[in-house]
Amino acid sequence: MDFRLPLEGEWADEPPEGLFTLYEEHLMRAHLWFPITSVIVEFLNRLEVLISQISPRGIKRLVGLLVLGYERGIELTAEYLEAFFTLSRVGTDRLYGFRPRTFMEVLKGFPQDDNGWKSYFFYVRLDQASVAAECLPLFRRLWG
Repeated sequence: MDFRLPLEGEWADEPPEGLFTLYEEHLMRAHLWFPITSVIVEFLNRLEVLISQISPRGIKRLVGLLVLGYERGIELTAEYLEAFFTLSRVGTDRLYGFRPRTFMEVLKGFPQDDNGWKSYFFYVRLDQASVAAECLPLFRRLWG
């Protein structure tokens, strides 16, 4: 795995060639793991958003549901995730989170303190160590 801190003048929404953006909170509090699974890539593509546009709380909800599925022996697909979650805006910066659909909240107790996370981003090399190999051609890294 190759990680790189941003240089002066680099921004989360403009990762350098061959890299994509993540936030410290995606790993430290939301427990995102590598390689990023195909179900996550497919789900985000269906919603037309990038992983770097998702708040830590959104990633935590997503990871939590996937782990619950794995623990129960249920392989969740992008379609299942769409049935559970709806995309919601976080502020005005083209950032998003996930909100459970009506009567679909299976995980509760997510903290509301997502303040300051946008400042702590880094870049990850886009390769089969960071993203499931079958999803490399599908992985979107540039904000639209």
